[in-house]
Amino acid sequence: MANQIPSSFLGLPVELIYRILDNLDNLTLVYSIRDVCIRLNMITDTYNRYQTLTILGLSGIEMGALGAQYLGDALRNNKTLTTLQLSSNPIRDEGAQHLADGLQNNKTLTTLYLTFNKIGDKGAHHLADALRINTALTQLYLTKNEIEDLGAEHLAGALRNNTMKKRITAIIVVQIVLQLVYLSPSIATQPIFNDQDSSKRSFHSPYAESIRIDEVVTHLNELQRIATAANGTRAFNTPGFNHTVDYLTNYLSANTNFKITKSIFPIKYFALENNPIFLSSIDGKITNHTYSKNRFQAEFLEVAFSTSISFHHFVPITVIPNFGCSNTDWLVANPAPASRVALVKRGECAFTDKGILATNYNVTGLLLYNDGTSSDRRSPIFESLGQNNVLPALFLSFDLGERLSNAARNPSVNVSVLFNISIVDEKPIPVANICADTPTGDPTQTILIGSHTDSVSTGPGINDNGSGTAANLAFAVALARIFRTFNYAKYKYRIRFCWWGAEEVGVLGSNFHVANAQNSTVVGERIADYLAYLNFDMLGSPNFIFGIYDGRTIRNNNPPSAIPGSNKISALFRDWFIQHYLPWDFSDFDGRSDYSPFLAAGVAAGGLVSGLDGIKSQEQRDRYEKFLGPGLSGLAGVIHDPCYHKACDTIQNINLFCLENMVQAAAYTIETLARLPDLKGWLYPLNETQYLNV
Repeated sequence: MANQIPSSFLGLPVELIYRILDNLDNLTLVYSIRDVCIRLNMITDTYNRYQTLTILGLSGIEMGALGAQYLGDALRNNKTLTTLQLSSNPIRDEGAQHLADGLQNNKTLTTLYLTFNKIGDKGAHHLADALRINTALTQLYLTKNEIEDLGAEHLAGALRNNTMKKRITAIIVVQIVLQLVYLSPSIATQPIFNDQDSSKRSFHSPYAESIRIDEVVTHLNELQRIATAANGTRAFNTPGFNHTVDYLTNYLSANTNFKITKSIFPIKYFALENNPIFLSSIDGKITNHTYSKNRFQAEFLEVAFSTSISFHHFVPITVIPNFGCSNTDWLVANPAPASRVALVKRGECAFTDKGILATNYNVTGLLLYNDGTSSDRRSPIFESLGQNNVLPALFLSFDLGERLSNAARNPSVNVSVLFNISIVDEKPIPVANICADTPTGDPTQTILIGSHTDSVSTGPGINDNGSGTAANLAFAVALARIFRTFNYAKYKYRIRFCWWGAEEVGVLGSNFHVANAQNSTVVGERIADYLAYLNFDMLGSPNFIFGIYDGRTIRNNNPPSAIPGSNKISALFRDWFIQHYLPWDFSDFDGRSDYSPFLAAGVAAGGLVSGLDGIKSQEQRDRYEKFLGPGLSGLAGVIHDPCYHKACDTIQNINLFCLENMVQAAAYTIETLARLPDLKGWLYPLNETQYLNV
């Protein structure tokens, strides 16, 4: 903070100083401009932005004790601020002292958010001293700090002695007033799992505590560097993907004693020989639709692993009701889909599922189209039907799909299409999975932790799924490190960490692994040797939810043996968020990530996801604000990751507050499962699986 202002600046006309102030951020306006000299104070007093600056949001900006000192100095004489949001900043005890000094004389601040600031007993003592004097503050949020009994005692004493009795109930003190846990009606009336032992379970996790968020961020920065050097992508069959695999392999080799295995599997090469052609005919009116590599200018795009086709005549279409995710949708379609081109809207299940059903009903071709649920879901998108697909397919914009759908629903209107797709015939591409096994633990009872390593071709994929990749690497290295200590007992079960390739083009890496396991007779490599699979795909979305995969949403075409254990894993994650006074949401097992082949093989699964292209509801936003404050509650009506599958999915797209809590919840759950004396019996209770198979 400057101590002197040049006289030439002070001599400027007020209007010009206003212009200068217009270019300053709120933080600078509050603590760098004020109290420099009398004239500058007089000018800022009449400056509209300063007069109306009542809420200052500074959550999650990595502010330390020095920044807190500047703010504390500003608070002494500030007369405008009523709310200060400082959640998720490591100001610690020293920073709390500086803020407390400023609060003693402040007369206007009524609400202060200090959650997740690593404040301990000493900082709580300073804040308590300020509360004895301050008469304005009515809401102080201190959850998720490091305040123990002594700090709580200081705060309780300040509340008892404060004469403003009416405000005591508004003070929220960690471990003193328990925040209410929100349950939606559907969750409250349909318990996922009644865990009678949860009240006895310890939520202390030495393994989780050994993982530092800066280790995860170091890996994310390296993935960003790799993508930047490789044309902005880490998609399979690019240098960015290959260098990601090399980084993981080298880091694991240097920092663990785990058995590292690289498995190479072939993927069909997919590339267009020339631009596809798509024409529609509505009652004889033919339209030639626009193809472009820029999806925002295109009416349609190719679908990865489409087959080649050259229609010699127009083929009638049939609209598949709902989202084409069940046999019922295809059976009730009118006209019947056989020998027609099926038109299917995005949603509810994976595109590969839609493709499999379309094949089963003998369609001539498949047209997928976007759902238009938000402004960025109107254009066509680059998607995949998986390398086992045998259908010609295109992806249409929402507007084009709706136009064809509406016309085809009128039985008096004839709607048909013609398209030509020509695919290059090349050799398959080798792609790698990596797995790292603990040297101890029963290999016939394995807990598998997985994340996919590839991005889409259009971006670096730092949230999707650099966040899961980096977290999984941190999990593995932390476990190797803590196993080397004398006072941490090894697990009964083998832990296997895997990084899957080619998830973005049809969940191919994990499917390859599961298919091999189903055919293997090698002990430790059979599908029967897997007790549980945990999936971590997108853990740092900017408009995040704390999403937990919900065992109740497992599709009925999966073996029922996986359901009881999946429900229990979901409950473990849920209980961690409840215990830590954090909001949470259940997310569907919709088949869009690497848990899918494990569930299909009957393996209990679970995991976390911070949200991808779903929209945060007003209810979610309000509920998250109750727990976290407005600075961390996000935006209603906006998708969870606005940079999902885009070039802007960079290191700046990561919400560190979300990422850190997801990492902690994941590590706690890994350790809890690994410490259960009979994990197999817990996940696959004979009475429950027999009942489900009736």
